[in-house]
Amino acid sequence: MKNKMNKLKNFILYAGTTKEEYRALRPDIMAGNRVNLLRYSLIGIFIFAALIVSSFLYGGFTTVNMTSYVESFAVMLIIFAGTLWIAPKYPGMIPVLMGVFIVAVYAFSIRISLLHAEKPAVTVIVFLLVVPILFSMNTVVSTLITVAVTVLFCVLAWKLKEPDVVDSDLWNTISYGMLAIVTNLFLEEINIRALRHTKKVAYLSETDLLTETKNRNCYESNLSFYERCAKRAITCIFADVNGLHELNNTKGHAAGDEMLKTVAKELVKCFGEADTYRIGGDEFVVFCVDVPIETIREKLEIVGRSVREKDYQVSFGVETMSHENCNIQELIRNAEENMYNEKEEYYRSSGKVHR
Repeated sequence: MKNKMNKLKNFILYAGTTKEEYRALRPDIMAGNRVNLLRYSLIGIFIFAALIVSSFLYGGFTTVNMTSYVESFAVMLIIFAGTLWIAPKYPGMIPVLMGVFIVAVYAFSIRISLLHAEKPAVTVIVFLLVVPILFSMNTVVSTLITVAVTVLFCVLAWKLKEPDVVDSDLWNTISYGMLAIVTNLFLEEINIRALRHTKKVAYLSETDLLTETKNRNCYESNLSFYERCAKRAITCIFADVNGLHELNNTKGHAAGDEMLKTVAKELVKCFGEADTYRIGGDEFVVFCVDVPIETIREKLEIVGRSVREKDYQVSFGVETMSHENCNIQELIRNAEENMYNEKEEYYRSSGKVHR
């Protein structure tokens, strides 16, 4: 019984996920909401601009709906500008702009309905059904908004609408408001499930499951990015784990896997997860953009010392190119060649056989 209650609570509060999963998805949810805000506010700009023009051609600026059209057009323009230029710098503005959009749309629909008190409230009904599914948001918040709009409009309709239509407006508003709440619960669960699936597929396609670093597929996809993003210099670190083959043969593949995971962990600790890749069985590549070479060598000393404490050895090859003269493939080849030189020196000085 308790398990069923928890599932119901998670369904209502977190769209079928847990609280922790929902929080982890929040940056992606907000990114999707920003895209939707841009899309719907732009559509709103064109729709209200068309309504202004058609209303002016029909009766000039004195038509009954003109003020609502102009005000809504201005609000959509502000929302679009804020979402385009302000939200990328201040992500916390996205929920605020969403709120402004939702209030503006509902206010417009209620105002239009009351301006035409003798006609059924079609606009309010349409927006009650449509608005909750435009964005991904907490279903409790969405439900409260729908209830508030439904109650507000029912009160206003009861006082201001013509008797011939008020009963049907009240019935339709309440009925479709309830339908909107139930529909949004299930659609939000579907949206969150799809987002989780998308993230899982992206993770599996970009991540080396043994070491949890980025994999070769991600490495090859991101190469052009490093050339574009550097302002001063790019450094490539080519790392090769020494003795993996011997360890696999003497102590088994589990021991070899532990070696790789240890080296990967130390590289990520010093250089970050985003720029660390496992590109082969015992090979890792790390990119550092606009980082002083002295800092990089200090970090490599830390990595080398940490893995030696666990009786592992890693050969590093480092190459740096200025942004102006960088050829990413040549940079990687040079780093790899430097790594092989260090690897040969390690085996020569240690007296071990390189297999």
